[in-house]
Amino acid sequence: MAQAQALRSRSEVIWARDPMSHWVPAGALCLCLSILYQIYFYDFSNGVLIGGERQRLVLKIASVLILMFGARAYLSASALRFNLLLKLPLLFVCATLIVTAPFLEAYYAQALNLLFFLPLLLIDWNKPGAELLYRALWKAIVIVVAVQLLLDPLLKFYFQVTWSNAAVVGGMGNPNVFGIFLVCAGLAKAILFHGRWRLLAPLLFASTVLTGSLASALIGVGCLLVQGFSNLLRAPTRSLIFIGAAFVAVVLAANALLAINATSITHAINKLMSVIDFFSGGSAEAQSQSVSLRVDYTLAGLRMMGEAPLAVLFGHPGGKPMYSGDGMWIAMFVTYGLPLTLAFIVANVVAVLRGLRDGTRPMVFSACVLMVVLAFFVTNRILDYWPAALAYLLAFGYLTNRGAARMKQ
Repeated sequence: MAQAQALRSRSEVIWARDPMSHWVPAGALCLCLSILYQIYFYDFSNGVLIGGERQRLVLKIASVLILMFGARAYLSASALRFNLLLKLPLLFVCATLIVTAPFLEAYYAQALNLLFFLPLLLIDWNKPGAELLYRALWKAIVIVVAVQLLLDPLLKFYFQVTWSNAAVVGGMGNPNVFGIFLVCAGLAKAILFHGRWRLLAPLLFASTVLTGSLASALIGVGCLLVQGFSNLLRAPTRSLIFIGAAFVAVVLAANALLAINATSITHAINKLMSVIDFFSGGSAEAQSQSVSLRVDYTLAGLRMMGEAPLAVLFGHPGGKPMYSGDGMWIAMFVTYGLPLTLAFIVANVVAVLRGLRDGTRPMVFSACVLMVVLAFFVTNRILDYWPAALAYLLAFGYLTNRGAARMKQ
């Protein structure tokens, strides 16, 4: 045991001294998370980017290859066998994507983005130094997201290119995707990393309202409240002073943003009021298009399943290769059937519970990331959009690969 621990410590020191082990993965993530800055150089209209498809494909492949090159010392085919039962539903989904790819309409082809990050499941997080790599990857993500948050308004002002609701999107192109990375980066700063820049986590959580995405805003504000309550329990007096100052700052900032017509915030608020109106039985006219489209999409999927009873078991009603839209859970049910959807849910819930039960910071953090992604599934096909699957597969791979070996020990 002592010899193995000494070997681990020596490997971690070597890893820490190797500049390539830091800069290669960081550079890969910087490229990966910034590809969709293309919106400032091609025709873009409210979420639709026209042109640059070949460049995006080349950049996607290049960023993943560079990332895996940076992690080459930790790649192992045997790592895929760790907790294989938990990975089977995801692997089945990916296999189905490959088989149906030639028959997918352009609208559904975005689902193939998940396949780019599948090699992350080959990283053996139990090898000496691998945990340092995991922390380094998330540190790079935090830095890139924070820089993009500062850069986004400047680029909007310079290029005069924006979503109709002025959503903050960073280099992600999609408000929901930037929202999920804001939340994950905030969780990384709050759970994985301590010390300086303690206000960065609440800033990232609070910034989710600028995306105009209701899911992002609700999850981000929820994380902000949990963090505040946790700090209150640890240091009541200091936390009360901080909460009071933060409340005043938020009120002043909100008034300032509303004064300059922060349409992304009002867009999210209108969505929330529409959701409340829907569940309280209000009129359809009072609902925002975002809510009504999701209701119609869900009902259409359920109708298709009702017209093809066997599809409840196997999916693909009427031979439809894929059904995907604003809601990942209903999309999985219609496309893959109830058994696989339930298996996918169980696999992810088990992974989350293992992470929380483990108690170490990287495992708890990974479990929180997974819960955030699963929450996004309610209203969005989040894994279809580049590069959201990076956050999911990093966390899921760490929980299943790292967790397996820890239990064996």
